[in-house]
Amino acid sequence: MMDDKLKEELENYNLLKSDAKSAFKDKKYEKALDYVHIAAKMGMQSHLGLWYDDELEELLSKIGMDLKPVRKKGKENKKRIYILTYLTDDRGTCLGHCQAFKQWAKILGGDKIYITNGYTAHGYSSNGNHLKNIPIHTLSWQDSYTERIGELIQNINQDSPDEIILFINPDDVIAISALYALDKRSRIIFFNHADHSYWLGRNLIDTLIEFRDEGIESSKKYRNIYNSQMVPLITKIEPKIVSRNDWDIKKGSTVSLSIGNILKVIDDNMDYFKLIDMLLQEYPNHYHVLITNHFNRNIIKTCFRDYQSIKDRLVIAGPLKDLSRVYGLGDFLIETFPLNGDTVRMEAMACKLPVVAYYNNKFPLAAARDYLPSDYSFIGSNNDELMDHCRKLIEDTELKFKTGEKLYRHYLKEFTYENIAKTLKNVISSENRISIKSGEINIDYDLDYVRKLLIKNKMELNKQLLFQSIFKPSKFAIGEKINFYVQAIKKSEFQSKKHAVSYFFLPFVGFKGIELGIKFGNKGISLYNGLFVK
Repeated sequence: MMDDKLKEELENYNLLKSDAKSAFKDKKYEKALDYVHIAAKMGMQSHLGLWYDDELEELLSKIGMDLKPVRKKGKENKKRIYILTYLTDDRGTCLGHCQAFKQWAKILGGDKIYITNGYTAHGYSSNGNHLKNIPIHTLSWQDSYTERIGELIQNINQDSPDEIILFINPDDVIAISALYALDKRSRIIFFNHADHSYWLGRNLIDTLIEFRDEGIESSKKYRNIYNSQMVPLITKIEPKIVSRNDWDIKKGSTVSLSIGNILKVIDDNMDYFKLIDMLLQEYPNHYHVLITNHFNRNIIKTCFRDYQSIKDRLVIAGPLKDLSRVYGLGDFLIETFPLNGDTVRMEAMACKLPVVAYYNNKFPLAAARDYLPSDYSFIGSNNDELMDHCRKLIEDTELKFKTGEKLYRHYLKEFTYENIAKTLKNVISSENRISIKSGEINIDYDLDYVRKLLIKNKMELNKQLLFQSIFKPSKFAIGEKINFYVQAIKKSEFQSKKHAVSYFFLPFVGFKGIELGIKFGNKGISLYNGLFVK
């Protein structure tokens, strides 16, 4: 039976779709795109049991065709590969799949990269210095969605690429709408980096590239997409010697290491931190290093029986741009859980670091067995199993060494940069195309568990509509913006009354006011990033 919260969220999702259709019918395309974007964002963040939405894609297709600019006369600039992405970041804030994107671009030598700025993310997309040999064009966050779609259609039509590779966010209405309106049918290659999630673009795809076997199976089962191709995540990491003295780790100690976004280890049970507590309490000579993003550390202190006694041996740092030195710190890696990181697993193997791997048997897409040898034994699904693996690696130096060597040999056989680059090139040159079947999505997983696992913050629907109506040019009238604000208060979407009062000015300031604030002061930039980008 569907719980009341899920039922309410599905009703809100369908209401957004209805609003989008009404706006489109009235030729209010910017409003329609706003509603579609928030609906898709809701589907992505809240995991409503939906994995795609043909109706929203059809609407985006119609919007793209209606916004299609008149073709400018001039010579067609023939291009081979075009890459569309929602961001490219070289400051260490975007890891994993973003690193894969950069390596793909270097391997394939794309003729142009377009950053759609799907989040209107001022200050979030880098200048692309790490990809100097490929022209990069960023669609301006100061333009409306409709303007960006028109610009993208015009430029792609002018360049007439044979192939377009998508590294887009699941809710990128700009890229999807534009691609439906192209004069020439370029081959669309879609990298399924969000294989656990709802996303837009299903009906555009010619070649679907997955990064793990579980993604292939989920696409068949939940998206009705068949014949997808597998290209593992790629790393070019080279481990470096590191001194533990630099990290204030005492000589003769053992060290475990974890790397990942803090959201990967926070859930109702906080089992990850309970495991670390068990480890540090049982082994007084052991340190644990967690490399993560910035967060309020007070949220974890209650997970430890005696935080004061272990705090000097719990090292939390990050985010770090270069992880090559970090892997040299550890005797073994403890994967983040209940959500792990496939790139981290691959990099640990490349650095001869034993891995205590986590398998999420309630939702394998959160933490699977991919990339490990078929007979690998250091895999657990609960704290008792994981703790047993940690004990063995701490107490048996020879076993630790042999395990690291085994993973490294497996990496050399299957996952070196050269091997994966060859696989990628073969997939791109292949004529194999996917087939898509219609039908109802078969949900046989624990939806309630998945929602609790993935939803870290409530959707704040009206607050998001308010921000989107302000932080880019929009067609919402001031009365509509005030209504979003009022409804956000009624739905308790602000953190506090003080928080709500501080945003009272937003409906009245409008995009130009925010733009000036961002242009002339760091406080404006902080406000922008704090409200919308997160």
